[in-house]
Amino acid sequence: MLSLLILWVVLGAGTYLLGLHLVHFFDREHLLDRLGDRAIISLTLGCLTLAVLLSVFVLFGPLNAVPGVLILAVAAAGVAARPAVRREAMSTARLVLQPRFALPVTLVTLGVALAASDPVGWYDSGLYHYPFVKWMREYGMIPGVALVHDAFGQSSIWYPMTAFLSDGSLRDRVGGVWAGFLFVAACSYLLLALLRIADGRARHADWYVAVVIPLSVQPFL
Repeated sequence: MLSLLILWVVLGAGTYLLGLHLVHFFDREHLLDRLGDRAIISLTLGCLTLAVLLSVFVLFGPLNAVPGVLILAVAAAGVAARPAVRREAMSTARLVLQPRFALPVTLVTLGVALAASDPVGWYDSGLYHYPFVKWMREYGMIPGVALVHDAFGQSSIWYPMTAFLSDGSLRDRVGGVWAGFLFVAACSYLLLALLRIADGRARHADWYVAVVIPLSVQPFL
């Protein structure tokens, strides 16, 4: 559980900074005017960018932790060269550390980490998810792999994201990392929307988040 929490902190910071660079590049007119929204969009863009880049790396050989660590390290190092990104990252950190936000998120994170530490019991995970991740980790993406088993033809960016973490002592122990991480991110955004509604600062988007996120995560509880 402790290793899971450490991974989430590293992945959260790394993917957020990666996405924040993209937000600053594309949103030069600052149309996204609320810090919390910019943070969750940055996190989402960072996760998607990392997934796409890892999907490219796996085409050329086995996928270990090195490419993912390099991508996140470059994103973090780039903050030093971009003062605007650095200032926004510090402002986001102050927002996240506010007690009325940090305490509920911490409790949710601990609960999700406890659940995500259990062995994955989903039938399909044992049938082809884990085997596909292991294949990527040891051989990369091999043309014609679906001829070995037709289930291997159902590829997903979820697999390289898991494969790059399945290295060293973490091998075969990270099945719940990304699902738990994204669940915590969704709950954090839901809490932010609820706080805005309680403060009378809500927009239509906050009401949308307050309704849609509970409906979206309920089937997985």
